[in-house]
Amino acid sequence: MPKHKNSYLFDLISRMTKSEKRSFKLYVNRIQSAQAPLFIKLFDVLDKSSKYDEIRIFNKIPQLKESQLSNVKSSLYAQLLTCLRLLHRKTNEVINIREHVDYAEVLYSKGMYRASLDIVDKVKRKALEIQRDTLALGILDFEKLVESQHVTGSMSPKALALNEQSDLVVKNLNLTRKLSNLSLLLYGLFLEKGYVKSERGYERLKHFFNSNLPPASESELESLQKVYLYQSYVWFYNLAQDFPNAYRYSLKWVELYRADQNLFRWKKILYLKGMNNKLNSLFMLNRLDKFMPEYDQFVSFVEQYNLSINVKSQWQLYTFVHGCNRYFLNGEYEEGVIYIDHISHFLENENHGWDVQKLTTLYYKMACIYFGAEHYDKTIDYVNLIINKVYSSLLEDLQCFARILSLISHWELGNDSLVSYQVKSVYRFLLRMYNMQAIQREMMRFIRRIPNMIRSEMKQEFIIFKAKLEVIAEQRYERRPMLYFDIISWLETKIENKSFSSIVKSKIKSD
Repeated sequence: MPKHKNSYLFDLISRMTKSEKRSFKLYVNRIQSAQAPLFIKLFDVLDKSSKYDEIRIFNKIPQLKESQLSNVKSSLYAQLLTCLRLLHRKTNEVINIREHVDYAEVLYSKGMYRASLDIVDKVKRKALEIQRDTLALGILDFEKLVESQHVTGSMSPKALALNEQSDLVVKNLNLTRKLSNLSLLLYGLFLEKGYVKSERGYERLKHFFNSNLPPASESELESLQKVYLYQSYVWFYNLAQDFPNAYRYSLKWVELYRADQNLFRWKKILYLKGMNNKLNSLFMLNRLDKFMPEYDQFVSFVEQYNLSINVKSQWQLYTFVHGCNRYFLNGEYEEGVIYIDHISHFLENENHGWDVQKLTTLYYKMACIYFGAEHYDKTIDYVNLIINKVYSSLLEDLQCFARILSLISHWELGNDSLVSYQVKSVYRFLLRMYNMQAIQREMMRFIRRIPNMIRSEMKQEFIIFKAKLEVIAEQRYERRPMLYFDIISWLETKIENKSFSSIVKSKIKSD
């Protein structure tokens, strides 16, 4: 097993449930081989370990030689996957279909064509039912192969039916592929560039969207194809900062799932993503009244269904993200700090497996809650988790505002000399990675001047700066930076000598 797969083996064991581990023990007891006792012992050691540690392995299994370890790990990994596949074949329809296709292959190899075709016909209908067109197409190809070896009296109409069915599956597959590709490409644009920054950028986005959108009416689409269509529209409108329409399509996405129980049963992860986008749209629209009931329903989701580890992991991530969002909406930042302690404990003790984009987004939200609660040292700790990572062109917006948030937090802590030193490097970073907009340019000019300001004149400086930003923010695409950091509310804390939390709460009351 290659060295980097050490983590695969350990992660797999750590993600197994108690019942899965018990089933594995029963499964391996049937294996009679020289290596079986060794990989069972290795399983026990890794199951009781907090991390992969080869020194501990050799101490716990003295009869295991260093030259044997690689083969024993490979055997254990293979046996775990085989056991889990057998265990989940009854609950996972795709695994079940593939298993029966394997049975059909075996029967075909024995010349039992009729028996093979009986199995193929059943699993083909199942694959089409759950809209797994790639799987259905492979089954159809195999069915044609068997039919060509076993000519019956109905061969002519059968050949015609198989041909028509193959053409229909290929047509559906191409349409699904185009819609899912469009959704994925738009998501990639968001990760790399963030929201649209200008009218010209919006026109380019619209042209890209329309030129890649397949010419099919919504009424002609199957359920899964509609999901990909709605997903594409959600990303398009998010990129364009058109959050009412993003909410409208996320609502259609979720309602489609609630109306189609089969779709829900097969693709729970996409339903979860739809609910996540619905909550995100309500957050962007500042609709606390609608956000909280939806959030409460989202939190209870995990208790209502038997979910896979993957779905539970995504649910936990979205729960944390929107758990932070509720404190941005209601202004209860001190309560948010308590909530962040819960998140921090989870991150330290659970094997979540989230990617860098998801973790970065969560870190930024945690930093912003600490900032709202005026815990500036903790704010810096979390933005440093973003700043000190090398992301290339990923998440440019968050990288930008993490640095700005760091500068302001250092100034709040009285680190004027550090602000003077860092502001030049931050400015260079923004010029290198970022086409700065008017608000960011004004922010950087102001921050550069802060260390040299006379304290008695600062209030007037804040008033002038706030007035400039409010004028700029009237322009549709120039207000985009406010989605990441509410600098106007921060300025009001300095002008009115109030806490950030009280400013946010006063705005809620006035809405």
